[in-house]
Amino acid sequence: MNKTTPPNIPTPGLRALKGRASETDEAEAPDAQSYVPADREQADQSRPSCPDAAHYYATRFGLAVFPAAVQPFRPLVAGGCHAATIDPEQIAAWWRDAPDAGVAVATGAKSGVIVLDVDVKNGIDGTDTLDRLMQEHGALDPTWLSITPSGGRHYWFRDSGLGLSNRVAFLPGLDLRSDGGAVAVPPSGAADRNYRWVIQPGAVDLIAPPAWLLDRLVKPDRLLSRAQPLLRFETTGQRVAYISKVLQSEGEKVACAAPGMRNNLLFLASCNVGRFIPALLTVEIAESVLLAAAETCGLIAEDRERGVLATIRSGLRRGMQSPREIS
Repeated sequence: MNKTTPPNIPTPGLRALKGRASETDEAEAPDAQSYVPADREQADQSRPSCPDAAHYYATRFGLAVFPAAVQPFRPLVAGGCHAATIDPEQIAAWWRDAPDAGVAVATGAKSGVIVLDVDVKNGIDGTDTLDRLMQEHGALDPTWLSITPSGGRHYWFRDSGLGLSNRVAFLPGLDLRSDGGAVAVPPSGAADRNYRWVIQPGAVDLIAPPAWLLDRLVKPDRLLSRAQPLLRFETTGQRVAYISKVLQSEGEKVACAAPGMRNNLLFLASCNVGRFIPALLTVEIAESVLLAAAETCGLIAEDRERGVLATIRSGLRRGMQSPREIS
């Protein structure tokens, strides 16, 4: 197959998506309309083979692919996303052995992409979370976008080069697929329940992840930066590693908290951290990390530092009343 000729991968109409995101896609990405089939029958008839699609993604866009079962997702080669490749011969061999396999793309540095996975399942609608974020920060610029059989969305971005790890439910209904992760891509799935492009590769260029998204993904991994100069315990390195992990875990819960839950989570995290004062922590270290987390989730902007600090200190005092025994 000619690598510059795209397979006719069907897409739904842009109105298949709800809320502000769909309005933005339709208003700002009219080129995507050329990829919309007239109806379901036409889409099914023009549905390409997964081997053709895998070859196209790999050779045209440098996306490392591998065969997978979908619904539920399961790699069909040893190593899964770590075995993903852009080599046409290996791709052809894989699909000769598993001609009905779906196509998965390894995310992160391996393909140069990260994917925001907006879930709609288990009573949680991630599109509501994303719509609230866009109301606060502005709509996303057009980028590659697909929908999942369950009605979720995959927003594709250029890899940030920050070495982001996969994150599950970093906000309600939102996951990140990055290094060590993968997503299924069109036309994977059954004919009546498959992955479909809204804006497919080639219709628009990939965009960089917006700053407000990176804030929620990067800052939690850097929460200890403020406290590092203070982490000078008269104790073993093993204890330092342990308490650092506690601070990271509790701080990340706050940093990723959704509006309406932030203050309660901050208080609970402060209680948990307070149990290690003064055995392994000073108040200054605890306050520094928790303040950084509160700033990341937007609580300081809402309640001001004075109010946030009062919540932290109240929680720390509560925790100190039930100190954790350290062996």
